[in-house]
Amino acid sequence: VAPGQDTMSLEALEPGLFQVVYTHEGVVCSVVDSLEIEVHAEPLLMPVASAAACPDSLVTFEVNVADAAAPFTFSWSIDGQMQGSDSSSVAVVWNESGIHFLSTIATDAHGCSSALEWNADVLEPIDASIAPSIALCNQSVVVELGDFTNVETATAQYFTGLGAASAAVNSAGAMDLGALLPGNYEVIVFFEPE
Repeated sequence: VAPGQDTMSLEALEPGLFQVVYTHEGVVCSVVDSLEIEVHAEPLLMPVASAAACPDSLVTFEVNVADAAAPFTFSWSIDGQMQGSDSSSVAVVWNESGIHFLSTIATDAHGCSSALEWNADVLEPIDASIAPSIALCNQSVVVELGDFTNVETATAQYFTGLGAASAAVNSAGAMDLGALLPGNYEVIVFFEPE
């Protein structure tokens, strides 16, 4: 505190203990007193979850807190609406694609708080499909299941064979027909935007 001033900004101080001496010099009498100030670090918030989501999917956003004294309290806001979560995470479902705004405030045991804000990108639904039924001959050839999909170019595809087809189908969609007996088999296709 500069001479002649009676206020100070704690923002300029690093965390630690500080001694403040107050002196008032009167015409006849002078007064000297001191005060110890303990400055605590602000909580450091770090996001844990991804900032991308899909419509109609439950997404959990989480933050880690460092450089602060537990226990912590939290408040969350999603698209300007306060949420009822007082934990380091909050779950949300968005029905529509677009950019959504999240913020959280963490307060530690000393009453020090920090805020973190970020945007979540809810992606457009993928326009993808696969032929519902494929008839193939039982030959020792490899069939690329991706040839039977209708999907946007910037979309990854992962294939899984169910039951007896699990050993004949790899995740890239190559199906070895020679490994299958004649019959019906099921394959699940997972489409993911890249």
